[in-house]
Amino acid sequence: MADPQKQLQTLSDDYQKLQTELDSTIAARQKLESQQQENKSVQKEFASLDDDANIYKLVGPVLLKQDRNEAVMAVDGRLEFIEKEIKRIEGQIKDLQEKSDKKRAEIVQFQSQLQQQAAAAAASSQEEVRRASWTAFRLSIEDTLDHRSTQHNTSPTANAPSFPFYATSACINVVVHHHKKWKEGKGAGDDLSP
Repeated sequence: MADPQKQLQTLSDDYQKLQTELDSTIAARQKLESQQQENKSVQKEFASLDDDANIYKLVGPVLLKQDRNEAVMAVDGRLEFIEKEIKRIEGQIKDLQEKSDKKRAEIVQFQSQLQQQAAAAAASSQEEVRRASWTAFRLSIEDTLDHRSTQHNTSPTANAPSFPFYATSACINVVVHHHKKWKEGKGAGDDLSP
């Protein structure tokens, strides 16, 4: 399996590219909308002019006289082209937004998986520490029992267990009971009596 951090970085890079492309496409649409407004203003001006009014077109630093019908057709054609371009770009924007949303959802899902894996690893690690601690404690008690049992079994009644052995066994039973209750989730303030 690939490195999760590299996978996450790749997803983030892809998302950034989509966002950059989306931003530039939105900027292109805004530019077209601005040109559309300018041409609509010119179209309104043409509609308000008298039929015999002179129309001039700015070409570089020079104003050239232009035929009215030709000027109106040029503006109408420009508006038609701009409207088609705006529709095309709006389709691109919609597509890019869908791809971007999908990529963002993919990133969120991947991050969630990483967090779940980290939590599972931490829980597993805590369980291992708890088991190791309990095993060490149990072995320590057993060593103590074996030591006491050996000391007390040197008496003439070697077959009869001694009182300290019973006391320690009872103590272990209480500790085992408390450990089981703790494992079941009862806290320090709960009733832990056997």
